[in-house]
Amino acid sequence: MRLFWKKKKKEDDGNNCQGKTTILVVDDDEDLVSYIQFLLEEAGYNVVTSYKGGEAINLAKRHLPDLILLDINLPTVGGFQLCRELKANHKTEHIPIIMVSGQEKLSDYIRAAQEGAESYVGKPIHKDELLGKIKKHLRNSPSEGGPSTGS
Repeated sequence: MRLFWKKKKKEDDGNNCQGKTTILVVDDDEDLVSYIQFLLEEAGYNVVTSYKGGEAINLAKRHLPDLILLDINLPTVGGFQLCRELKANHKTEHIPIIMVSGQEKLSDYIRAAQEGAESYVGKPIHKDELLGKIKKHLRNSPSEGGPSTGS
């Protein structure tokens, strides 16, 4: 499959771009990550990427993104476990998480909610659905001035 976008290399200085909303994208599929990064950057977001669960935890603590897109099926540390760990950490508990999966099973939707995820999107990624859910959860996020969940 030939991809039509170019992956940009960015310096990872540990800081969010000033004035830009930052989204952490975690998926082991490099082509999908590049595609999502392209979509989000075109929409004006700053994007931080990770292909591994353990690395994603460190990046989330360091960058404190405004939202996390998290694949369910990651090698080593799975997406559900990662979601649970992020929601249990005082530095990252407030960050909205949208789970991503190629298997749209009802049990995955339920488990994602049980682990603390705010939403769920299926693969293949549909641009309008993804951007709509991101906007919704950023608008509702305490870090973006939205209502607090009280937890």
